[in-house]
Amino acid sequence: VTMGGAPPAAMVSPDPNEKAAARFDMPLAPKGASQAEIKDAEREFNLPALKPGLGELGLGDFPFPADVMKEYAADAKIDEILKDKDKYKLRNAVLESIGKLRDKWSSGAGTTRIRNTVAGPVDDKLKVEVKKEQEFWALSIAELELELLKLEGLKEDAKTESSKRWQANFDFALASMKARLAYMNEYNKLLGNLVTESLPELKKDAGQDGYILVASETLKSGKEVKKMAEEAQALFGEITAKYKGTPWAIQAKQEKAVSIGLNWKPASLAAAKKE
Repeated sequence: VTMGGAPPAAMVSPDPNEKAAARFDMPLAPKGASQAEIKDAEREFNLPALKPGLGELGLGDFPFPADVMKEYAADAKIDEILKDKDKYKLRNAVLESIGKLRDKWSSGAGTTRIRNTVAGPVDDKLKVEVKKEQEFWALSIAELELELLKLEGLKEDAKTESSKRWQANFDFALASMKARLAYMNEYNKLLGNLVTESLPELKKDAGQDGYILVASETLKSGKEVKKMAEEAQALFGEITAKYKGTPWAIQAKQEKAVSIGLNWKPASLAAAKKE
């Protein structure tokens, strides 16, 4: 806080006829949902960060209005849902899809071993390593595409789902599946650029001796992947508005802010290492 100008030479005398300010009560903050309640909901849909190094929100620490969260109260325990796949077809599909995404982003999985730097020039040894890595991405993409088809086929069921909590879980699962599939395709495309040496030229006089992986506003992938990424961003935006004041809205807002596009940028790796 700052104040500009100079103080007056003389202060104004108080007016004895002026009434004192009336007392008033500060409005109370709305009652918040319990931390346990929020964490219980978070366990159903939360995912590891899309990109390595991105922090997780910790939704249990956010103050969510109790009256809003009341509409998203659980009407069945997870054990009950998993035991009755006929009654809870949509819910089981959501849990399975979220589970598969967690597996791909679990510690040590291929999605956590992104090549953030590549020393140049690209040689045959590197190409062999990259082709081997692409096997994980190709198989994982195929597996998650089946999950996406399953979720897409349940859109009408989601409209008639009795629980707002599971409508939100479904929408978040669908948006996340699209976003992460687009990201996986994009990274696989960038790995392919290493194999084909479709890379920016290194300027050795500028000390460039390799590449770093950077975020890009535009995707290098084809039209279908670009469309998938756009659909994911639109869905996250819808979730933010549709489920305002809930953990799903907060998480969707963060997911929407993460750039899916990637690019190889020439860099001076040796110089950076010395620093």
